[in-house]
Order: sequence, then structure tokens, then C-alpha cells
Amino acid sequence: MTRHLIFILLVAILAIGVTQFGSHQGEEGIRASLLGAVHAAQSEIRVFIDWRAGIPLTIKGVTIIARVAETEEEQGEGLGGIWRLSDDKGMLYVYPRPDFYTHNMKDMRFPLDIIWIGKNKTIVDVIENVQPDSYPDYAFVNDFLAQYVLEISAGFFEKHKLKLGDLVEFSLEGLERSVVQ
Repeated sequence: MTRHLIFILLVAILAIGVTQFGSHQGEEGIRASLLGAVHAAQSEIRVFIDWRAGIPLTIKGVTIIARVAETEEEQGEGLGGIWRLSDDKGMLYVYPRPDFYTHNMKDMRFPLDIIWIGKNKTIVDVIENVQPDSYPDYAFVNDFLAQYVLEISAGFFEKHKLKLGDLVEFSLEGLERSVVQ
């Protein structure tokens, strides 16, 4: 709701500015400016992820706040459009059952470590330092069954000396459970 209101305000402010200062461009110029402003506002609005809704997630004594992507819409957006991600934040994708899950770097602006986590909450696969320019040519899929995927800033896996089989501690209690069954 808040993101929606901020988006509307940004578009309204940009529209007023364009009509006040851009009227000399004519109708087509104003229309083009407004379309550009709307596209810019849509990508900028993704800065406002509400991390308060995240859950603590701990690996080898390191705790981060992970925003949980349960719905198809949340999973489709992922971290795309975000300008940066601090080292103590990430996104946890929750799937209904162990399977092979493809992730890509659509709309990403910084590299990620993609960590696949099994049903038993241990790391089963990882691809480190995945670059934004890999999209659309490449998509990344796990080699072993996973039920969760953690996307985090590149370098996290190496910095904290993580390895396959490490336990990832988190609880999904209290979430809507739109995907988790």
C-alpha cells in the first residue's frame, strides 16, 4: 500500500513538472517525457523493500534479515530493480516442495550469490558471483533438489567460508504460507 502511494506521488510530481516546464515541447514531447518519468518511477520504487517484514536467517553464526518471497508475484520481482543490498540482507524464496528451481538476473543491478537450500535446511548447491549482465542469456538451476533459494550479495558465501551441507536456520512460522504446504 505504501509503495503504491509513493509511486502515485512520484508520477504526479513528475507529471506536474513536465507540464509546467515542458509545455514548449508540444504534446508529443510531453507524452514522451511522461512515459519516461513513469518508467523511471517504476524502477526507482523498488528501493523501498520493507525489511521489517523479513525473518532472521542464520548460517554458521552469521545472521541476516531475509525478505521471504512466497507468492508468484514476489518471486517474479525478486530483488530486480533494487539498486544495492547490504551484507546483512537477502531474499529467501520458499517453494512448495523440493525440486529444481531456475533463477535469473532480470532487472538486477549488482552481482549475487545464489544458494539453494534443501528441505532439511542445509545448503545443497551454490553459484557464486552471478553477474547482472548474464540475463537474458543465462538462467541458473540447482543440481540437487532444493525447497528454498537464498539470494544474497556476491561474496557472502566466500567471506563466511560457507560450504555445501551447512545448516541454514530460519523459521517460517507466522507467515501466510501461500506457497508452503
